[in-house]
Amino acid sequence: DFKAQLPKIFARTGYGRDDFYMIGQWFPKIGVWEMNKDGKWAWNCHQFHANSEFYADFGTYDVTMNVPSNFLVGATGEKVSEIKLKDGYKSVRYQAAQVHDFAWTASPHYMLFETEFRGIQLKAYMQPEHAGQHRRYFQAVEAAITYYEKLLGKYPHKTLSMIDPPFHSSGAGGMEYPTLITCGSYWGLGNWQRFPEIVTVHEFGHQYFQGILASNEFEQSFMDEGFNQYMEGRIMDETYGKGSMLNLLGFKVSDKASSRMSYVGMEFPELSEIDRKSWEYPKGTYSVMTYTKTATVLNTLENMIGREKMDEVLRAYYQEFKFKHPGLNDFEKVLNETTGEDFSWYIDQTFRKPFSCDYAVDSVTFREGTSEVFISRKGKLHIPMDLEVTFDDGSIQLLRWSGEEAGKTFTFEGKVVSVNLDPYRKNLLDLDLLNNSYAVTEPESFLTKYTFKSLFWLQHIVGAFLFWIG
Repeated sequence: DFKAQLPKIFARTGYGRDDFYMIGQWFPKIGVWEMNKDGKWAWNCHQFHANSEFYADFGTYDVTMNVPSNFLVGATGEKVSEIKLKDGYKSVRYQAAQVHDFAWTASPHYMLFETEFRGIQLKAYMQPEHAGQHRRYFQAVEAAITYYEKLLGKYPHKTLSMIDPPFHSSGAGGMEYPTLITCGSYWGLGNWQRFPEIVTVHEFGHQYFQGILASNEFEQSFMDEGFNQYMEGRIMDETYGKGSMLNLLGFKVSDKASSRMSYVGMEFPELSEIDRKSWEYPKGTYSVMTYTKTATVLNTLENMIGREKMDEVLRAYYQEFKFKHPGLNDFEKVLNETTGEDFSWYIDQTFRKPFSCDYAVDSVTFREGTSEVFISRKGKLHIPMDLEVTFDDGSIQLLRWSGEEAGKTFTFEGKVVSVNLDPYRKNLLDLDLLNNSYAVTEPESFLTKYTFKSLFWLQHIVGAFLFWIG
């Protein structure tokens, strides 16, 4: 027996105005009985921390909720019965198997939309003021389901509920529970900004990385959030194109690019490593380390080994460790076994160390028929790099450099006119891509490019103004 008092909604759970209830983390959770680092079986359970999420083991839930008869209830699992009670109440019963959490919601204002996709009953619990946007939820989640089932495996449940919180309770949005996710939208939000799609794709991804793999989010939050952020970028960019996150008047921002920008924009990128307990991150670093740097690390890994091999790694990792609470060591093991190479050097530098990376072409000199190119590495993180060198006769030479030295001089016969370090932009962890290129003479197209860019924006601004005054 236990008694729980709901807080006013400010982060994920609680009550809001007009009888809105989002009820998560509402019962005493059982810890996970597992082997610890000392090789002994013990309970793994932590207190709640502001930055941490949750960790629990799998089980079967049978939950009966008594609510006012005019309330609509959504919950983890499948509804098995609804019985009318006395005094204006009803009893709603849900059951869920092979899940590690149970959450539910209740409100008299929900508008319920339902459809079926790939044998899954999809439900959207919408607020009346933007009920029409349920189509955006369905489109996004169907794209995500298709992607995950093709890449990793069949979604193991029969239902998925998408909860749309009201504006005054938006703190309940953007959260994941088994078979139930909370999304988020606003009245009048156009397709130029895909916030509803991003949240839906991201939270559905947790059905795999958090709901099925169920890594320890207290101690290695990035194993869920960061891997899911990486997958979000893939799905959003491949479903909605270059402007997958923002597409306004020709200004486009893709999902993957936003993750990289979040990381490289840090004032002190070496302040923390990724692999640390969630409550030990220095202030202001949890989100970047857990979500966006991890996604950028994985995107760079994909660029190094190729999409096909990356998919093999992810599929093998998921199939071997679903329902088993894997950690970073498990992913590292699968990565090395699947690729047939030792990538521990990369995992160690990017996840376990706070290293940053910034390669630069510092100088190009020509003397007596010989050119010298000097390249420096300003961070501790080293990654093999490609070097594209163009000569004055139009010939191009492509070299491979280990990237381990802090600085290296390359010597060439003939006059070098331009150097492009990492020409295919594989290393997304490089903090400054602008210093990766060096040209002896300024390209003629540079000014032309930005002149047309300025004219493009001026045209749209003037056009919008004339439309407004007309």
